[in-house]
Amino acid sequence: MMIELSKLQPNPFRNFRVDPMDEHNISQLMESIEANDFWGGVTCRKQKDGTYQIAAGHHRIEAAKRLGRTREDIYVGQFSDEQMIRIYATENATQRGNTSTAMGGSVASAIRFIAKDLLVNGSNSQFWEKDSNRGGPADLGEPAITKFLHGIPGINKSTVTIALKQIKSSPEYAEIIASVQAEIEAENREAMKAAAQAKREADEADAAAARAEAQRKAAAEAADKARTEAQQKRAEHDRQVAEANAKLAAKRQAEAEKQSAKFDAVRKTSADAAKATEKAAERKVTFDRNGVAPYFTNSNHLRAFQECVEGAGVTPHLRVEQQAELAAALVEDAAKNNRELTGTFIRERIITMLLETKTIKRGIDKKAEEKLLRENLQIKARKYQEDFARNCRGMNAAGTQLAELKGGWPKDLAFPITGEFREALRHTKIVISTLSKRINHEN
Repeated sequence: MMIELSKLQPNPFRNFRVDPMDEHNISQLMESIEANDFWGGVTCRKQKDGTYQIAAGHHRIEAAKRLGRTREDIYVGQFSDEQMIRIYATENATQRGNTSTAMGGSVASAIRFIAKDLLVNGSNSQFWEKDSNRGGPADLGEPAITKFLHGIPGINKSTVTIALKQIKSSPEYAEIIASVQAEIEAENREAMKAAAQAKREADEADAAAARAEAQRKAAAEAADKARTEAQQKRAEHDRQVAEANAKLAAKRQAEAEKQSAKFDAVRKTSADAAKATEKAAERKVTFDRNGVAPYFTNSNHLRAFQECVEGAGVTPHLRVEQQAELAAALVEDAAKNNRELTGTFIRERIITMLLETKTIKRGIDKKAEEKLLRENLQIKARKYQEDFARNCRGMNAAGTQLAELKGGWPKDLAFPITGEFREALRHTKIVISTLSKRINHEN
């Protein structure tokens, strides 16, 4: 369907602070469109006002606009809010590789949807989890989000837990809950207008019901007193009209009572939303996810950075608003020294970078600096031990299988032993011997 691009609006559930537009992606798509024309990748739904909301394909639309294109052939479907989120999350997983920003965006969209459902429906919400949602949307837990995004590639308990922790540690979480409150209040204002109108109609219905009942009684009495056939027919007609009016009045009265009950529910929902916003705003912000995420597209790298900057040894010396500067310096350091940006590198270098970045270092005295360096040594020691233990588990499993294989090996068949294996054994013996001497000597 050919659509004017000016009529396209973004997905209402995409949080552009958590998942901003990727300029590199837009540039690549501009080249692709120029070379291969505009095709596929954009899905929308039509609104009552004639505009369209993008479910997936924000980058492709932006690329087309920058190329000066005004109309494109776009798929339009009838999608619920839940489907709009799932289409967006699927695009993040399949087209963007679930980068840290894409994964965060998927989880943020789920938070917005689930928080509203919890506020409106409470314990009757399909996402209510007794153990994890006890405190309402401000304490939204992983199970509800994992359940909601079930079936989306890359979505599991671990990835949701990491993304949720990052969002809850940043200012964006309070902003999401506040936006949900604003949306509920806007809807409630409309509902309250309808309720006020219903109240007026209820009063009118009461009066109409009274009049109808009086008319019915009068018509019944007239029917009893009627002597001629014509009078009887007229009286019967008046009675039937009066009964019909009375039934209609009773129906309107019942509808008005339902609206009145809905009005009370609306007021409670507004109060609950306000409390949820206040509670979310009280959460301590410890992580500048929005500022740091652009430097770490890999979710594991972002997690490693967060774990370090939120550590007890670093937090007193690094303000939240300085985290992005440290992240930039860290990435630049890796590129400058031709080092691969890994979780291990981030953990090893972060305190050193903290002390080397002058604007951040300001205010750290010698005693605090020495303490940080010592803590950095402890972090490295623990990390190397974790790596060693993890590799040993793999080595033990392979070694056990190799030993079992050798035990049942035919005697007339030479057992192949590679030079690489012999070298690995030799180095392993040296490392274990050195470690044993040093560790046993210190302890």
